[in-house]
Amino acid sequence: MVNRLSELNYRHTVDRRPFCDFAVDAIAATTEGLTLTATVRGEPIDPDRHVVHTEIKAITFHGLDVQQTDDGWTVQVIYDL
Repeated sequence: MVNRLSELNYRHTVDRRPFCDFAVDAIAATTEGLTLTATVRGEPIDPDRHVVHTEIKAITFHGLDVQQTDDGWTVQVIYDL
């Protein structure tokens, strides 16, 4: 998850493309841990609609938490600003 979020952050920074639509297609447990398949959509930055206040420097493993609940999954991610 950290690797995928880091890739999205890189693409946002380099391509100036915010990602705004996330759909989790599947979460599965494997012998190596959890795998997640998702569809992510973004769009070019429009200065009239998108205000970038600060840059995310990194996605961290610190505080990363993934929990399965009765309603699905919850994830906590901490960003290094």
